[in-house]
Amino acid sequence: MRLTLLHLKEILSREFNLLDDTRSKVLLISLSAFFATAFILVYDPLGISSFKINTQLGNALTIYSAGIVGASTLILTQIILRPLFNLRAFKVGSYLLWTSFECALICIIIFLVFGERGLPLWDEFMLTSRFAIILALVPYTISCLMIALFKDKKEGVLTSQKERLLSPELITLSDENDKSVITLKADSIIFMKAADNYVEVYYYDQNEVHKKLIRTRLKQMEQKIEHVDLVRTHRSYIVNQQKIRIVNRIGSKLELRMEHMKEMAFPISATYRHQFEAKVPVLEGV
Repeated sequence: MRLTLLHLKEILSREFNLLDDTRSKVLLISLSAFFATAFILVYDPLGISSFKINTQLGNALTIYSAGIVGASTLILTQIILRPLFNLRAFKVGSYLLWTSFECALICIIIFLVFGERGLPLWDEFMLTSRFAIILALVPYTISCLMIALFKDKKEGVLTSQKERLLSPELITLSDENDKSVITLKADSIIFMKAADNYVEVYYYDQNEVHKKLIRTRLKQMEQKIEHVDLVRTHRSYIVNQQKIRIVNRIGSKLELRMEHMKEMAFPISATYRHQFEAKVPVLEGV
């Protein structure tokens, strides 16, 4: 029991920054208005379509616009009151209290706009409040979850981009059964060569050229990696265009010389020449 209370206290004391920026607040208000209106139209909670409205404003708006009225209240609380009272940072616990305040305010406004005047005041307020709380909490919760998912995805993309900028890109090479065999820095790969049912991968590491034999077809390997720097030049070769040092014309044919492989010449076949030239602009005019 004590551990549960400590865990709860720890959760309530966490930072809550989901709705700190203006864009998230606007998204919350817009999504809440949409989901609340859809909720009323589809589910008719508490039979609100049969509510008797005795106010001129309520009759003019109709009960189906209650979601818009609730969202307008969020404009007041999120866009106006929070900056006004300098409520820019919340803990989970304090934000739950703020949400309770928002729900109470929505209840009061919904009651003033749509409340029936034929019932005793307290009974009418409680009836309207039940509707307002359902109307507020369900769309509000769904909207917050969607914003959290959107932010999580965005932060994941930014983190991935940052990691790619800070560290060399890695490529994992797999065999014919999709079992990972080796993970390399993309810029360390020199070329790949078909060898019957295998692919020979040549890469540069610690000032030496290494060879890794992987049981798979070169075409299968090509389909898996799809890296911008790795280009097919021949039915037997895939080369790293960043490692190309010389492009030679021999009659109507072209061949490559690669970094760290000075004794080898790599042919460019007619089948792959157009594809190669599209990726390697140095061939223009050769």
